[in-house]
Amino acid sequence: MSIFKSQKFQPVLLIITIITIIGFNILDNSQALAEEIDRIQLREDFQQLLYDYDSSELQEVFTSEYLEKLKVDGPEDLIDRQEYITIEEAIADTEFLFKTLKYGYAGYQFFGGDQKFNTAETNIIQNLEAEGTPEEKIKVDKLDSFINSELAYIKDNHFRVGEIMQGVDYRLFYNEGLKFNREITDAGEINYIEKESGHEFQRLAGYELEESIWPFIDRDGNKHYHPGLLLETTEKEQTAIAREIQLKSDQEYTEEISLTKIQQQENESQLGSPEKDEIYKKTEINGIPAIKIRSLHPLDSNQEA
Repeated sequence: MSIFKSQKFQPVLLIITIITIIGFNILDNSQALAEEIDRIQLREDFQQLLYDYDSSELQEVFTSEYLEKLKVDGPEDLIDRQEYITIEEAIADTEFLFKTLKYGYAGYQFFGGDQKFNTAETNIIQNLEAEGTPEEKIKVDKLDSFINSELAYIKDNHFRVGEIMQGVDYRLFYNEGLKFNREITDAGEINYIEKESGHEFQRLAGYELEESIWPFIDRDGNKHYHPGLLLETTEKEQTAIAREIQLKSDQEYTEEISLTKIQQQENESQLGSPEKDEIYKKTEINGIPAIKIRSLHPLDSNQEA
């Protein structure tokens, strides 16, 4: 089998980790009393939502030696993506990959089920066959590119084939200087009023109100709102963007503002520093007092829990 390094039985293709939560809305009336629920009908409705797996194929997949050899601890166990494998081996890897996705990936139904995944598998195999005869060889990273190209419809930050993650990275860009209070009129209308000028926030140009105003809490625990946008970050280096804001005083007007990307907080406690033995550490995150708690080391066998 091509996908393992020498005799170490280490894999070629993928590390897939998935945490997916799918909610099922079975009852139309969420206020129904327990005694009014038809439990038999409830079970029947739930069965309709379950994927109809082939139990014999499922057993075959998860008891196969192929799967045992694919088990790895991390990316360091992946084969060099510049190595070569035969097209026949690449096709075998692809077929097994899609079996494991069908029976082991929680997002299988969510991202299209058999219809989407079977089509992707067929296209990948056709691309491989177009590369030459079964005995000819291709680079592992080319197989990666075929797979990732066909699975581009998966948007999951916990899903990775080879060294490429299929998720979409979003970051919040906001303007720190403009703060708005949320007010509700007697008629039930929601308005956002700027604290200093009293001007009303309308929207960021080109966006709806709901997607261009975001709640924050200051260091005193008071809630307020900032104009901002949750955007897909295609350029990691981009830290600020310019957008037009629409406001209203006596009349509506527009001005340009800067939206700054909220930076991820890095772990300040480095190994070997005086802080490394501190379990609790007072700090601030965006000006808000916080307490960081580091991971605890496992107890030695001779220590009491």
